[in-house]
Amino acid sequence: MTLMEMPLVRTDPDRPAPDAITARWVAGDRDALRMAFDAWGGAIHTYCARRLPAGEAADATQEVFVGAWRARAQFDPERGVLAQWLFGIARNTCVTFHRRRARVPEPMADPPVVSAPRPEADEVADRMLLVGALDQLPERQRRVVRASFIEGWTNAEVAERLDLPLGTVKSDIRRGLLTMRAHLEVGR
Repeated sequence: MTLMEMPLVRTDPDRPAPDAITARWVAGDRDALRMAFDAWGGAIHTYCARRLPAGEAADATQEVFVGAWRARAQFDPERGVLAQWLFGIARNTCVTFHRRRARVPEPMADPPVVSAPRPEADEVADRMLLVGALDQLPERQRRVVRASFIEGWTNAEVAERLDLPLGTVKSDIRRGLLTMRAHLEVGR
């Protein structure tokens, strides 16, 4: 037998042929899940291990096969082979794992405690002027400006936490800053 005549996939006499697994999969035979896992689980695991952080490949592989079994009615053997369909699910599963990780913020160490320097007289005067200008604002604008600039919240956080539309938050900030600016210019 020449190299060209050798099969591309090693055949195991105890393992069913891919066509037999596919036929049982389409029929909804529960043993087909185990057979598919035995046939392609190692390759799917390797695929996931190369695309995910260490330790997540096993979970991703399990998710691939559970998801595939739940969606088995969507598999169409006319459009492709079962192994390709499973690898497509594996690709999507890896993408989903990365998206989930991107949404979870990494914990940060507590910042070092640094004692604040004593404010100079000019700084105290500036703060008093700003507080006076802030007090001139209507209540809602004052709350929005304070949350945005003193608390450091983003506009979306201000809108969510104060239960206001995002456009209202942006308008209140702009109007509030203009009012404060006019108040501070008069005080000069």
